[in-house]
Amino acid sequence: MKSETAGADTPTACSGRVLTPDGTIEDRSYDLLEEIGSGAAATVWRGRDRASGREVAVKVLHEEQVGHPKAVARFLQERSILLSLRHDNIVRVRDLIATADGMLALVMDLVHGGNLREYLAQRGTLPMGEAATLLAQVADGLNAAHVRSVVHRDLKPDNVLVDRALDGSPRARLTDFGIARVLDEPGMTTSGAVIGTPNYMAPELIEGGLPGPAVDVYALGVMFYELLLGRPPYADQLQSTILVRHLRGAPRKRAGIPKRAWAVIQACLNRDPARRPSAAALAVDLRRLALESAGVASLPRLADDIRGAGRRPRRVALSAWIVAAAVVVSGVAGFGGRHLLGGYLRNEPGHAARPSGPAGAHAASRPSAPAASAVAATPSPAPSASARSRTALPGGVGGSAAVKLPPVFGAWQCSTRIAYAGGNQGALVRPCYTTGPAVRIKASMLGGQSGMRVDLTVALHDADTDAAVATNTCPGLAPTQAAPEMSCGPFDHQPPHGHRYVVVLSWKYYAPTPGGSARGEVFSW
Repeated sequence: MKSETAGADTPTACSGRVLTPDGTIEDRSYDLLEEIGSGAAATVWRGRDRASGREVAVKVLHEEQVGHPKAVARFLQERSILLSLRHDNIVRVRDLIATADGMLALVMDLVHGGNLREYLAQRGTLPMGEAATLLAQVADGLNAAHVRSVVHRDLKPDNVLVDRALDGSPRARLTDFGIARVLDEPGMTTSGAVIGTPNYMAPELIEGGLPGPAVDVYALGVMFYELLLGRPPYADQLQSTILVRHLRGAPRKRAGIPKRAWAVIQACLNRDPARRPSAAALAVDLRRLALESAGVASLPRLADDIRGAGRRPRRVALSAWIVAAAVVVSGVAGFGGRHLLGGYLRNEPGHAARPSGPAGAHAASRPSAPAASAVAATPSPAPSASARSRTALPGGVGGSAAVKLPPVFGAWQCSTRIAYAGGNQGALVRPCYTTGPAVRIKASMLGGQSGMRVDLTVALHDADTDAAVATNTCPGLAPTQAAPEMSCGPFDHQPPHGHRYVVVLSWKYYAPTPGGSARGEVFSW
């Protein structure tokens, strides 16, 4: 993909090799018409497919994020999840584009309208019937995800887009699966980090438990309360206070909320996840409630009697001490000690900026910072000499101590390529390197012939002679639908200094299927 620029750094078009949902490779071009959102991880454009004329949303991963393996992994996970979830109430992904210089972009449906938070801001509160109808649609989308063992983990009004159905009625569509969890698969969250938006976090998440479908139901209950009264049940400028309220508080029933609606909210906000309804059962209850509430007027907006309650919530990776303080204050037992180590607060924007132009079209997915993108892929820099001199000796004896520092490498430099991987199947391949006291190399392959075993070989070549300096093979790997990405490495090597090198990834199948190779960028060491 290349960017054509009209001005300084403003792209007007992109084109290149596209990995389509069915796994084939095509050449496509898109006009980038208008930037409609930008976050720490990606920028979203309103675009047009030059071949079909269809308007789309193009979500481009920022250049600085491409070098962060976890950022790229979350970007690719979002595509994989959305491809597996075909539902009217979930935004559809169409293509994955890999640029000639290693950039990545997702092409999605363009949703004409805003998100649910903006929809609520325009109205103040929603009538019971409308709120229940919209959230029944959200529950339908969640159920489609849950039956595929996918938990959204960051459900909130910002991640629900609202457009119009064919009959003109509002339609809710789930988006932003960037931090979703696939059950029974390894997570990508940094150890010790609790990821989510405090106003919508279930108690078991705060306590360090694994997220299950019930965490999405809890968040939907918070949203139901918010749509009816204009703000969530627990609102405060202090994140720790919000967490404490989730752990030991109970929302107050406000005047005007019917008993059946309040029963639905209480069921969703039950602190025991096993006692919350399933998304499917919740959708039924909400539709029944919508029918019973037809014609009922909306309630007045609840006053912001808590300082900071009107602020826009942000997704954060909560620090260990904030979570620990909330748990200690709440008196909850059994808190995992792993959360007391090595955490720090990382505010992740998680929301696209409001478009400067007309607000009529919104991206299919609000760009949000990957949960671990603030954590570098390399070891922490060595402490200063003055810091080392203050290191205590074992046993508490003062004075200088010889401190063995870990080797320090630079950031991973990865090249993303779309390559043929048997037949007309496409795969996303990433040869990577970093330098320090050695040259460290690795590679990965996403896609290819599902279930077919393959040997991946990651090699370091002299860029001028193409001679292999070092070769490492990872035999017998096989992609599956649940785990489509295969990795090989990292490996450390000591090639001669003063040369130019390139990482080469090659693959060979255990069947009469053609293999292939892909090369990274040339570098000097």
